[in-house]
Amino acid sequence: MLVKVALPSGRTKRLELPDEVKNPLGLRVLLRTESGKGLSGIVVGRAEGSPNAELVSIPDEYPLILPPSLEVARELSRHYLEPLGRVIWELLPSVFKEREEEFVYPGRSSFVGLDRVSRSVFEFVKKRGKVKLETLYSRFGSRLVRLLIERGLLVRRREWVGEREVFVSLGVSLGDALSRLRSEERRKLVLTVSELGVVGVDELEALGFRPSLVRELIRRGLLRETDAREHGAKLRPFSFFEERGDLGKREVVSGSFGFVARGLVRLALGELKRGRSVLVLVPSAEDASLLVDFLSERLGDRVVDLRAGDVRRKWFLGYEGSFVFVGGFKASFVPARLGSVVVFNELGPVRSIRGGFDIRRVGFSLSRAFGGGFLLGTPFPSVESFYLKKRGVLSLREEGRFARLRVFRRRGGVLAKETVDFLRGVEGSVLFVVLKRGYSYLYCEVCDAMAECPECGAFLRYTKEKGRVFCPVRRSHYSSVELSCPSCGGALREEGFGIERAREEVERVLGEGFEFDVVPRWGKVYDYTVILNADTLLSVPSYSARERFLGVVALALRSTRKEVVLQSAVLDEGFSRALEEGRLYELLEDELRRRREEFLPPFCRVALLESEEDISEELRERVSDRVSCVYDERRGVWSCLVRFVPSREVMSRLRELKRKGVKIILDWK
Repeated sequence: MLVKVALPSGRTKRLELPDEVKNPLGLRVLLRTESGKGLSGIVVGRAEGSPNAELVSIPDEYPLILPPSLEVARELSRHYLEPLGRVIWELLPSVFKEREEEFVYPGRSSFVGLDRVSRSVFEFVKKRGKVKLETLYSRFGSRLVRLLIERGLLVRRREWVGEREVFVSLGVSLGDALSRLRSEERRKLVLTVSELGVVGVDELEALGFRPSLVRELIRRGLLRETDAREHGAKLRPFSFFEERGDLGKREVVSGSFGFVARGLVRLALGELKRGRSVLVLVPSAEDASLLVDFLSERLGDRVVDLRAGDVRRKWFLGYEGSFVFVGGFKASFVPARLGSVVVFNELGPVRSIRGGFDIRRVGFSLSRAFGGGFLLGTPFPSVESFYLKKRGVLSLREEGRFARLRVFRRRGGVLAKETVDFLRGVEGSVLFVVLKRGYSYLYCEVCDAMAECPECGAFLRYTKEKGRVFCPVRRSHYSSVELSCPSCGGALREEGFGIERAREEVERVLGEGFEFDVVPRWGKVYDYTVILNADTLLSVPSYSARERFLGVVALALRSTRKEVVLQSAVLDEGFSRALEEGRLYELLEDELRRRREEFLPPFCRVALLESEEDISEELRERVSDRVSCVYDERRGVWSCLVRFVPSREVMSRLRELKRKGVKIILDWK
């Protein structure tokens, strides 16, 4: 049987399968291309013609992905203009992405009699046990390495290797680690690892921590590598207790963490009793850890954490029975008989780092493909889900309770006088939310403007703890210990405040004993929450700025027992009054009305296209007349923002542009 196989690169190969393989769709295969490269692939259909790859083995007993999931992958491929193979492999655990590599081993136990140069190569390999062939080539030159292999001093072998899951935990006590760190970013990383217990490096990257930073703390002994994650909840045998029915076929459930999680338990009980599994997609690693503990205490070993170690075994449990599978993006295609799909917290990072796939679309499409229910659990609906509710696609169930909210006018500085007076009269836990990392922005008096990153134009930030100026978008763009403007060389002065400066000022005025974070956390509850610089979100030049602002406010209200204080210098009286009176859905309705009038999502799609040539006229003729283009002198490219109504013809034209080398970022905000 000749089949088509999708590779991680997005390309496809044709290979012959043995006759005894009857239903190959979704099977993972190890293959070798005509060039001799060994790769993993997924069977996506039958093929015509002749083979252009050789089957090495079929490593799994069952298909890695089921036909309904494969149909969802095809749908996502069309929606995001990505090759099918790239979509599939981006939403699968990396442990299955095996490839064949060449390694070199010592050919004999002693290097006696070798010349100095050959001895250095031999010692290098012997010390490490085995070394990649390409590493030896780049370090010592291919000619010498080949000569040593020919003489039998080194042995060359081909092996199949996979992506290694790396998990970390604290290497020392929390107090010891914090005492050895000055950097706010490093302290935040250590606190995050401490809260989560054991966490994957991929999850930390999704939370915004650089892998290089994790490796640095491992080298310093403050973090240590751990083989697998063990969550702290004591598992108990599962039983069907107090079943109250599920929450409906397609529903948004809005409320506190506990309210939504308890609803998820009721849904899972119903599905498990009917012999069906539940897939819970959680984009935030922090939310996922809390949810796994919550579910495990109530559902026992029916909860399968697909972020943890031994994913190879857990992945195929759906063939044996019904479970509640919990994971992030890479759990999307778990092979199980799904009765419901849940997306937990749409105010988190709902778009994947690579590919930009929206986890809400993935979850909703999976529920349709499997003919099951869909539940979107969230502190507060986004504009998109609120729009779907108004259209009748989703129903809405809400926890009525919100904390009380006060709006205080900020007239400069970190703390308004009313905020100080209010906090001096309260008792209980207090969280200060500062929506900006670092100490402050920087202002150049010569340029009479905020200092900008020379690569991307973002406002530079200053971290006092590290004495460094950096680009908040990507530190590789710009990082310097010099407080001088990268444009003119002029002196820079601090402007505004970030979390470092806020902590400094709050502790000076009110004393210590407060918590600080850059965003409210859904699963952590405080008596009082103070959002110091909410205007930061409203000042962002994005059509979704007000939606993000409402999301942060709603998240604070859902994770606070008593009162939320919001400081603002720009909110008008009407908007402030609506917030204080709890009329958040009215504000969401106003935002939806504005987007309809201005032809913005969800009433259209937005794409950012980058090209070395001016393609504005072609876009107006073939895609949409709502096009605005500017020339980016920094990078030497044309950037075009296009608002369009998606159709098969329009998507086909965008795909043609992508094939010509035009960079396209869909659903840009």
